[in-house]
Amino acid sequence: MAIDEDSILFDGQTILKSDITELKFWISSVEFYKFSIGKHYQIGFKTEKNQIDIHLRSYLGISDRYFLHLFNQILDKVWDPLTQRIFQRNLREWSENRLVNIAGCQLRDDGIISHKQGLIQKERIFILWQNLHFDKKFDRLTFTDSKDNSIWLNLYYKDNWNIEILISLLEYISEEKKALT
Repeated sequence: MAIDEDSILFDGQTILKSDITELKFWISSVEFYKFSIGKHYQIGFKTEKNQIDIHLRSYLGISDRYFLHLFNQILDKVWDPLTQRIFQRNLREWSENRLVNIAGCQLRDDGIISHKQGLIQKERIFILWQNLHFDKKFDRLTFTDSKDNSIWLNLYYKDNWNIEILISLLEYISEEKKALT
């Protein structure tokens, strides 16, 4: 594995940092019969054509410090510049069009739209900005409608790309909406 100014090389695959459009990371437990036996660290980078997924696992505490340190080193080298660039691109889209598609959600001028799996088919979720409550949890981002408790959505970090950018956009838009009222 190698990370330089312009590219990321992992497992024989190279991607340019400037081509990265989506990213994600998370830490989870490795479980065996409901017992935690280790940790799983994952970082993912996606371009229009390629994807790199970096998986680090430690078992029974062996090499846990090493993998946590390596995980943090990778994030320190790439996270801030990449998230800032992707955030700025999405913020520009929002400012110009009042419409952004990110992390499986559509941010519109009047609210946020997403979908969640129902019993038979996907359900469309729409929450007005003034009713939106979002909460960052350990493994997911949760949306709820403050006026209707039956409207809610969980976006899991391990399953969705650009959640951190989505959170930053939601914070920005929420502040913008408060300033207008």
